[in-house]
Amino acid sequence: MTLVARYARPVSSDDLVPAAAHTMPVVVASGHHDVFLPPARLRAGARQRIHADADIVPAAGHLVTDEHPDLIAALVARLEDQWR
Repeated sequence: MTLVARYARPVSSDDLVPAAAHTMPVVVASGHHDVFLPPARLRAGARQRIHADADIVPAAGHLVTDEHPDLIAALVARLEDQWR
């Protein structure tokens, strides 16, 4: 899977952050060891497209929702607080 992630790029780095994210509060997150959406690429796309910083989840890979559901819940709670 690492080889697939490293050499198969169906989207540009600009496509990593959807344009719709410009109109609403968002949380951008990536696992520190994510080879499909590496933190550096995701962080650059988020900064360029929506002027947001990405939260990097330590000791997590691409399946960060399964690896650290408690941290993802905290990020969602933070997003919910932004809507209030």
